[in-house]
Amino acid sequence: LETDDDFRFAVMGMIGVHEILKRLDTHSGIMIKMQEEMKAMQEQMAKMQEEINGLRTAMGELRETVMANTEEIKSLKADVSSLKRQESETQSLLGSLTEAVFQDKALRRLESIMSSAGESVVDIRYNAAIDDKEFDLLIIGSRTVYAVEVKVRHRRQDVDYLLSKLDLAEKEFKGKKVIGVLAGIRMTRAVKSYARGLGMLVI
Repeated sequence: LETDDDFRFAVMGMIGVHEILKRLDTHSGIMIKMQEEMKAMQEQMAKMQEEINGLRTAMGELRETVMANTEEIKSLKADVSSLKRQESETQSLLGSLTEAVFQDKALRRLESIMSSAGESVVDIRYNAAIDDKEFDLLIIGSRTVYAVEVKVRHRRQDVDYLLSKLDLAEKEFKGKKVIGVLAGIRMTRAVKSYARGLGMLVI
C-alpha cells in the first residue's frame, strides 16, 4: 500500500465512493422525508382551502340572510310607523268625539240652569279664541258668560289654566258675569273641591 501508488489510489477511491454512496443514502432518506412532509402540508393546505371555501359560502348565505332580514325589518318599521300614525289619528278622533259629547252635555245643562234663572242664551261659540287663548265652549247669556273647559280627565293644573283665561273673557264681555265650567269624565274629589272653591261649576 505504501509502495504501490496505483493500489493506494484505488483503495482510497473505493473508500471515497462508499462514503459518497453512504451520504447519498442519507440525503435520499432526508429527501424522501421532506417529500412526505411536503405532501402532508399540501394535503393540509387543500383541507384548509376547502374550509375557507366553506366559510366563504357560509358568509355569502349569512349576508343574504342579513339582507333579507334588513328588508323585513324595514317593512316592520314601516308597519309600526303606520300603526302609530293610525293610533294617533284614532286618539285624536276619540278626543274630538269626547269633546263634542261633553260640549253638548255642558250646553244642555247650562241652558237648563240659565232657563231656571230666567236668562236667555244670546250666542254659543265652539272653540272660540280670545287673544291667544282658546275656549272649548263659550255660552253667552243676557247676563252671564259660561267659559267651558272640556277634558276626559281634569287635573288641578287644568283648573288653574281655565282660571287664567277667565280674565280675558271678563275683558271681552264687560258688564257680564263670567263663570268657569269644567266638563269631563274623570275628576278627583280634590280637583272638584278646588274648582268649586274658585267659584267654578263642575259638570
